[in-house]
Amino acid sequence: METTTKCDINLYSKYGNTIGNIKEKAFNYYVELGDREFKNNNYQKAKEFYEKALSFKNKEIENLTKINKIIPLREEGLELFNDGYYENALTKFEEILKIKPDDLEAKEMIDKINKIKQLILEVDEFFEERIEKAKSFGIKDKDIILDVGIGFGKSLKHNLLLIKHLGHFKKFGYELLIGASRKSMINMIVKSPVEQRLPGTLSIHLKAVQNGASIIRCHDVKEHFQAISVFEKLREFDL
Repeated sequence: METTTKCDINLYSKYGNTIGNIKEKAFNYYVELGDREFKNNNYQKAKEFYEKALSFKNKEIENLTKINKIIPLREEGLELFNDGYYENALTKFEEILKIKPDDLEAKEMIDKINKIKQLILEVDEFFEERIEKAKSFGIKDKDIILDVGIGFGKSLKHNLLLIKHLGHFKKFGYELLIGASRKSMINMIVKSPVEQRLPGTLSIHLKAVQNGASIIRCHDVKEHFQAISVFEKLREFDL
């Protein structure tokens, strides 16, 4: 049984009593609402209005067709981005702009990807070259460990990018090492002498573990063991 909303009742009273006229006006009304949300890139809300319109009249709605393409592209793009597959993610967002050139989120994601791509891809190329060289010397896969090199002349922004997108480098299939113990990037965030940088070190290393690091190089082993043990227990706990 179909339900009638207050808005539907208003439409009935406004547009007369012929069924065909009522349905046509209702269809146009909800399409107009959908178009407004579509213009503002509120796709889920727009889709709801378009589907409501279709309950009055079965007619193709061009923007709904676009939405049904955009939503999965956006979901796939965000998933690829979060997994560190930036080139593939970029393709998804570029496809969205072909469908709707003024999609603000797609533009922002493309801009974000282009900003991190240069640094990440430079590290990619470095790892590819060093892995190939290591293998040429007979080093086995199980003995290869990747270290993105926190510090080593990098800016704070570059260090933060590498930690945030550490999971990207899991694609190589090797253990990831992080070593930010007492490093100057902590002092760049909160002024502190070297011997007082344990809290900052723990923060960085716990985030790195969350993002895919499996080996930690540190000075304060006991404190790290406790912090990581508690962190892992919290992460694996499920009631």
